Amino acid sequence: MATTVELSFPNQSSFSRRFAHAPGYSFSQAQAVAATGGPGEDPMVSSALVETRLALLQGGGLDAMGGPGDRGGPPEMPALDQPAALLRWGEQPRAALLTFELLGSVRFGCDGKTGEARLSCPTGLIASLTRPESDYFLAQLPLVEAQTPRREPRLNEIIAQTQAPWPFFASVVGLQPGRHKRSIEFIDTALALTYAVVMSFKHALACPRPHEYSAAIQPVIEVPQHATLPAGHAAESHLMARLFSALVPGFEGHQGATYLRRLAGRISENRVIAGVHFPIDLVAGRLLGEAVADYLLAGLGAMAGGRRQPRRFVLPADAQGGQGGFDPMAAGPGVGCYLDEAIAQPLCLPLLAEIFAQARKEWP
Repeated sequence: MATTVELSFPNQSSFSRRFAHAPGYSFSQAQAVAATGGPGEDPMVSSALVETRLALLQGGGLDAMGGPGDRGGPPEMPALDQPAALLRWGEQPRAALLTFELLGSVRFGCDGKTGEARLSCPTGLIASLTRPESDYFLAQLPLVEAQTPRREPRLNEIIAQTQAPWPFFASVVGLQPGRHKRSIEFIDTALALTYAVVMSFKHALACPRPHEYSAAIQPVIEVPQHATLPAGHAAESHLMARLFSALVPGFEGHQGATYLRRLAGRISENRVIAGVHFPIDLVAGRLLGEAVADYLLAGLGAMAGGRRQPRRFVLPADAQGGQGGFDPMAAGPGVGCYLDEAIAQPLCLPLLAEIFAQARKEWP
């Protein structure tokens, strides 16, 4: 059963974001729900509006409906299919239009022989993930077990981060919901795409969770009801880190971006500590999240030079799962991660570009 979680920000008592959260889902499916009221919500108000209208029309005026004597004449029809018109619509229609644009711009497929799943767009590959062998996951079990002493000191974070981690990112970038509504909408839209993409990879690759290999793991939170690789929290948090770095002035290439990357790494790492992921899941998740972020930035015209690098995850034949070396806070992408040559990505997301342009105006 879905539950409603209220996430409030300090000194923003007038603002509250509602997230519909079904147990076991990662945080990107927490879509904002409009909290506006209307006359139809209260029968008394609706009845009063009927009475008021009749009183206002007693002096006449119906004979001028729609003409120059009404509102100066009929409105001019706007130009067709203009991205700027997006701002005229409500939150939920905008979300539907933006999600439709993003999902329509990508394709997903899986090769049953090679175990490679691919996300692509008309200009080429965005990211590919190749499923590790079962023995590799089995060899990672001791790495998961080695993290169990950290469960108690991280428990508050682990539980808090089963929901959308907006407060964690807000504390780094200075996000204020009253001032940064378009920025939140931009990130929400990107998360909606990422969630669909992550679920597609999880479904296709169908990798078992740590507890399915050993009953000794005993996770401290409810195990999500989907496959383990790629880690959704890793993909989504690294996507947020990448997009906020590009959005907030003074972050890209500076310490602010480093803090965001460390935050994404810590959120990811907490999932291994909780016992619901293998370390290698984080590596694949980070690669996917950053690949999607770069595709979005290039597709809306915010990537320097208009070029992006497709990413591939495929473990070497001699890779040993028990050797470790998976630092979620490291600057590099991790074992099995490869970058293709940069390719040109023309503007292909005009609606998202409009929201991004408005979001940038919210930051001094």
